[in-house]
Amino acid sequence: MRQIGILLMVLLVVLSCSSAKKTTVSPVELTAFKTYIENGRFEFNATAAFPLQTQAFTSVANSGLLQPGSNSGRIDLTGNPSYVRIIGDSISVYLPYFGERRVSGGYGANTDIKFDGILSDYEIAYDTIKSMYRITFRMEQNTEVYDVHMAVFPSKNGNLSLNSTQRSTIRYNGIIQDIEDTETSK
Repeated sequence: MRQIGILLMVLLVVLSCSSAKKTTVSPVELTAFKTYIENGRFEFNATAAFPLQTQAFTSVANSGLLQPGSNSGRIDLTGNPSYVRIIGDSISVYLPYFGERRVSGGYGANTDIKFDGILSDYEIAYDTIKSMYRITFRMEQNTEVYDVHMAVFPSKNGNLSLNSTQRSTIRYNGIIQDIEDTETSK
């Protein structure tokens, strides 16, 4: 009886450890994904923003100014335009920004992150162990410099971390699409 109890306990531990759902993609989907990432023709659409937790931002968030379903740690971007579009060596960015700005942007400055220009310091690397791409680049606009780090997965999910010389760090989660997919859906 004791052996059966030990066997059941071991079986329970093994099953509970393997309960994490692992997303798999077909070889065809993986090849297509690698093609549009390596060719530099993709779009990251942010679905959630994760601002840096500071006392000031938490106070603003607790005042009820955020949309329903959002809090100071996670802001839902559903229905908001929020993208990073990379086509060759060109980039177009529109991301809503939530957080503290440490240096004034001047009179009438927009708080969102908007950029249209040429990629700078663009690097892409495929991590075979984690089956993901790491993409880094830099955007310079007037006196502000943004360092961007992306992690892109074959499941078409991605994370983007944006560090600025004038703002606190912010992170975004979203989905990755081929540019052709986004053009045909419009």
